[in-house]
Formats: sequence, structure tokens, C-alpha cells
Amino acid sequence: MAIFTTPLSSSSLPGDVLGNDKKHCRRFGPCGVGDEAIYLNGRFIDRRYYAVWSDVKRVFKRVAISKGAYTGKGVFGSLPFLVVVFSDDTEHEFPFKKESDVDRMLEAIAEEHPKIPTYSKEAKAKLDAAAAEERARYAKKLSDKAKESVSKLRSDKEFMDKAPSLSSELIATAKQK
Repeated sequence: MAIFTTPLSSSSLPGDVLGNDKKHCRRFGPCGVGDEAIYLNGRFIDRRYYAVWSDVKRVFKRVAISKGAYTGKGVFGSLPFLVVVFSDDTEHEFPFKKESDVDRMLEAIAEEHPKIPTYSKEAKAKLDAAAAEERARYAKKLSDKAKESVSKLRSDKEFMDKAPSLSSELIATAKQK
């Protein structure tokens, strides 16, 4: 009995494209990242469902804590989930055994599909606030001496970028000293 891959979104792929893409997708635990779609796990079957990339709005990680952490009875553990938000704002969670698999999958998605955000809206807001706070820490007006130092450092960096072999020699020499 053959088990067919089912689309979770409104779009679907032709059978030959789907089969080839699923066969060559990068696997991360029970899920996978293909050229045409993201492959997601079912309850018992790996890569049972798929969603075409054009229907995926956001992908991020959610970590839940087991019940034992709160009650003091039982085993403490984290439960990692991959959360996929579709273009119609529906959200689906897919459990993983290892949190590192979720992290590697999100890195691959960020690399191959940079237009798809890999953070939740709340996490993105926190990151933006932290970046704004970091920018506020730096002085807006620099003294003439500081400006001169910055321009010298930039010109030195440009010179080192033009001669990578010299750069590696200098690094090796500095390590020997």
C-alpha cells in the first residue's frame, strides 16, 4: 500500500514534480525542505504532508515545557515544534524529537528562501527593539579624532580585503608571536 503525500495548503504540485522534489529534499528529523515545497510530518509518518512555498507565510520554532517542570512530579523536558503559518493565517504545529533538527531546518529555510521569516511576530518585535536599543547606545556625533580613526580603520580593512593572502600571513604571524 502506497502512502501519498497530502497538501496542507490550497496549492498542490503535479505528481511527478512532487515525487521528484520529495525524493531529493533535505531531511531534518521528520520534516524536509525541498525546492518546490516544505515537507511536514504526520502523527506517525515522516514527510506525510507538504505545503508549496508560495503558500507559506512564516515558519518558526516553538518550545513547550513538559508538565513535570511545573508540578515537580515527573520528568522535565522541552518539546520542540516547528510552526508553519500559511497565507490564509492558519497555523500548524509539527513535533520534533530534537530541537537541533528544528534549528537546522530553520537555517536551511532562511538560506534557501530568505523572503520567508523564520521568527514569530513576537520574537521579531523583541529583536527589533533590542537592535534599536543597541543603536541608541552609540554616539551620534563623533569627535574629529574619532572620525579620523574610523576612516583609517575602514581604509585598512579595504586594503586587507584586497590582499587576502597577506591577511592570512599576518594572522599566522600574530599567532606565532
